[in-house]
Amino acid sequence: MNYAIISPDSTVLAAVGDVNVAYFYGITSDLSAVVYGPNGEKLPKRKWTLLRRIVLPLSPQLGMPGYDDGSCFSIAFSPCSKLCAIGSQSGIITIYDVDIIRQSTGDKSSQDPRLHIFQSSRPMAQGGAVRSMAFSPAPWDLFVWVEDSGRFGVADVRSSFARRQIVRLDRDEPGLQKVVTSFSSNLMRTGAEEDESEAESAEELNQVQRMVMDL
Repeated sequence: MNYAIISPDSTVLAAVGDVNVAYFYGITSDLSAVVYGPNGEKLPKRKWTLLRRIVLPLSPQLGMPGYDDGSCFSIAFSPCSKLCAIGSQSGIITIYDVDIIRQSTGDKSSQDPRLHIFQSSRPMAQGGAVRSMAFSPAPWDLFVWVEDSGRFGVADVRSSFARRQIVRLDRDEPGLQKVVTSFSSNLMRTGAEEDESEAESAEELNQVQRMVMDL
């Protein structure tokens, strides 16, 4: 699997991987069984029930341009846990009704939970693969996704995701402030310190690699 996430209300887990299938599990507490935490505290045992196994649509099936390998790397739940978005390597974003999924058991159900489907700004080969997504907190009702290279998109949830805007990111834009994070700490360096930071990070990485080889 490539990615898994639990809904904000802690009742549903969704997971995706290298094939075009999404798995949804219901999470419940088994009060008749108790497990113990690392410090001896009593914790309720969790029960994981498969709610739905959904085959995700591929580009050729939808008449969308571009190659589709079926891989998915990102899932996002809305803050109220009513909506779930799944983004694919091919740039397809699908929105599902979580309430319908909750009422499902296994692969079959009388209702299709898919609400909306749309594509990122370009095919995967041109950098349109969906890498990350998020719903904004209330009251904004916005949905944002990040593409593989140079762009992110914003959709208005209240318009059923029909109103969308693409923002292009130019790494060579004058006045752009670059931030480089050190891999060994939470400190951040900017501006003139960038080259020095990159050199230090490279040396730290080399040290780690040497330590691993010595094990």
